[in-house]
Amino acid sequence: FLFRKKHVGLSKSQVAREAVSAFNKDSKVISHHGNVKSSQYNVEYYKKFDLCMLALDNVSARQHCNRVALAAKTPIIDAGSQGFLGQVSVIQKGETKCYDCDPKSENKKTYPICTIRNTPDKPVHCIVWGKELFKLMFGDMNDSMLSASEELEDDGEAGETGEAKNDEESLASEDKDIDAEKVRKETREQEENIRSMIMTAVKRPDENDQNALSDENLRKYAKRVFDAVFNNEIKLKLSMRNGYKGAKKRPKPISFEAIESGELSDPISGNQTVAMTDQKIWTLKQCCDIFCKCVINMWRRGNIGSCTFDKDDKDALDFVTAASNLRSHIFDIERKSKFDVKGIAGNIIHAIATTNAIVAGLQVLEAVKVLTNKAKEAPRLTDGCKFTWVVRDAIGSGNLLQPTKLEDPNPNCYSCGKGVMNLTVDCTKFKLEQLVNILRKKVGVNAPSLMLNDSEIYLEGDGLEEDEVESFRENLAKILENCPAGGIKDGSILEIEDFSQELQFQVLIKHLPESEFDEDSAPEKYILSGDKPQVKEATAAVDSSETDKGEVSKNDDAVLVVETNQDDKEAASRKRQRDDARPEVEQDSKKLKVIDIL
Repeated sequence: FLFRKKHVGLSKSQVAREAVSAFNKDSKVISHHGNVKSSQYNVEYYKKFDLCMLALDNVSARQHCNRVALAAKTPIIDAGSQGFLGQVSVIQKGETKCYDCDPKSENKKTYPICTIRNTPDKPVHCIVWGKELFKLMFGDMNDSMLSASEELEDDGEAGETGEAKNDEESLASEDKDIDAEKVRKETREQEENIRSMIMTAVKRPDENDQNALSDENLRKYAKRVFDAVFNNEIKLKLSMRNGYKGAKKRPKPISFEAIESGELSDPISGNQTVAMTDQKIWTLKQCCDIFCKCVINMWRRGNIGSCTFDKDDKDALDFVTAASNLRSHIFDIERKSKFDVKGIAGNIIHAIATTNAIVAGLQVLEAVKVLTNKAKEAPRLTDGCKFTWVVRDAIGSGNLLQPTKLEDPNPNCYSCGKGVMNLTVDCTKFKLEQLVNILRKKVGVNAPSLMLNDSEIYLEGDGLEEDEVESFRENLAKILENCPAGGIKDGSILEIEDFSQELQFQVLIKHLPESEFDEDSAPEKYILSGDKPQVKEATAAVDSSETDKGEVSKNDDAVLVVETNQDDKEAASRKRQRDDARPEVEQDSKKLKVIDIL
């Protein structure tokens, strides 16, 4: 890696420039510190380069750079790594698939609430539970799944887990004398008693009572919560008719005193030989002490009631690690180190230096091929280039590097092809503002312009008069069917344009009453897809254009671009004036290659 502890807080691009300059003192490197989606790094900026090498860590930034490079017809050497896995590909407009040619999944795993609360069997279940306990004790209590009654949740999730489904009926079949309604009422009362017990235990001390906030009393508060969730709740549920019925192993409650006194045996030893302290598995005694210490530290910091879990917050991570491991012990689940908990709780995969080095080397090899083809004026810049996978275990030919042929562009791609995006909403309730937010957050559009039946219904960016800005802003509050130009209805085709990315595409609107959306698959009452739609002939005659898709978030990652001296080509004509300002690149008389690092 290029970065060391001394570089914390410094600009990545500046540190990278210094490192690269040290490798080769004859090279000339210019660093830029900023957002890769900034307007100064526009299409004309990309046109100055022979190729662009990407090393970004999120979908939004990759989609943006992909689209701008496509518009500039600048080849991309894209790469990424994930633990021991990696890949390198080459993207060139008209020759290969672009980044958007294949749909991107959000890769978010969800777990039924009843699994988290009653039948955990994996470390991740306990870690999610630990985060919910953190929220219950230090954040917004009402947002924690541990604050609500389980009855409604179990009813809603019975179909997913099979654990809560018709418990009363199954009991009735075992014993004809059991009244299902009586069992239901008894279970409801017991669950409410357990929930009441926990909420009483986590009731927060009075912030204005200094005595209540002493270290001694905060430790007593931590002990009270500890015994409520790790001891009393477990015992009470075990005494219920269906307590922990679906659990793989019968849970064993643990008490604060049993751990403190050493009466509870622990299979984990404090003498572990590992490379890093954070990779040690904490003993039960350590978990107990750290649990209490974190409670005191969190109250000393303040903002109780508005705290949120952050994997980079030491107290928050320590608390979740301790709580999740105590929970794991109860259910006989493998405990995890703080290092592992950080990765799971923060949804991160730790970087492997050798993987990154291999991927970077493959990028350079593909760059050499592209530059060689360009020097030879080959008909295709990507001749001889490959899509190479880096795998952890040898497969097929027995190699850890698996090169494959670059695939042709997807004709239905919304960025480089002629695909159309479908948006299914209730046109009688959905607002234009919601649609614009979808374009930003899910499609990756920076500054959307919307046209309906050849009329602009929304536009943003420089060059607008105040009355135009106000008019377009008023449209945002309108229901789709009440928008100008005849309204947005079933079969309407919206023309979307983003000048910052030189991107144009269509969105086909499909109407579906709000009541008909599935609560699980479409909780926000819309469905977005990129498949090419079957448009009615009467509708198809209205408009035609191109499409796009993605996800937006702030980004300040590094982009590596190799440049040789060449004249800038004229900018393509635009519908509206946009900022063409770009930083001047100092030219070298020896025509050395220049590396710009954003």
